[in-house]
Amino acid sequence: MDGVYTLWSLPRPRRRPHLPPLERLLLAVSVLQWRALHGRALLYCDSAYASYLQRGGLLDLFDNVDTDT
Repeated sequence: MDGVYTLWSLPRPRRRPHLPPLERLLLAVSVLQWRALHGRALLYCDSAYASYLQRGGLLDLFDNVDTDT
C-alpha cells in the first residue's frame, strides 16, 4: 500500500512554505518508517513546497513527487 503525503503553501502569506524543525524531523521519521514497514511514500505538493523540501534535503525521501495534481 502507498502512503500519501500532501503539503500546500497556500493560504500562507506570499506562498512561503515553512515547517518548524520538529515538524521536519517528524515528517522525515514518518516517511522513513512508512517506507520500511509498508511500501512507497508519495508526495503531492505545489512547486513552492517541492523547492523548500529540496533545499532542506527532504525531497529524496519520497518515491514519487507530484507537483501537477
